[in-house]
Amino acid sequence: MRLVLTFNQCNQLLEQLPKDSIVKQRQVIWLKQHIALKKQITDSPLPVSSDIIESLFGCFKLRLERNLQADINLSVLLIPALCRKLNEIEITQILSSTKHVALKKWEDDNIPYTMAKKRREFFYQVKPKIRETYY
Repeated sequence: MRLVLTFNQCNQLLEQLPKDSIVKQRQVIWLKQHIALKKQITDSPLPVSSDIIESLFGCFKLRLERNLQADINLSVLLIPALCRKLNEIEITQILSSTKHVALKKWEDDNIPYTMAKKRREFFYQVKPKIRETYY
């Protein structure tokens, strides 16, 4: 069973929450921003379905299964690439205009450490010491 609510119905439900509710405040802001964005696109009703999101995450999980050692924080960056088909020219342009140094900086600034990342870094630092001790 699918629950479909209009903007006004969502607002009516939100009215039932306490005025000082952070959830209510954030949801009201989100709804207002997105209804304004929707009005820029069309005046017609815009049907929204979670089926699209479920399909996207299904594709993501299939890709993720190929690499069991994948860092989930980095792998999540795959999701935007699954949102549309890229042709060979677009892929080439993206790859040629993206510098590894910029990607590394963005990763360091935006992607928190996972346990897998911490382990890799730990063993990367420990490995030379082990070699010196036993060889």
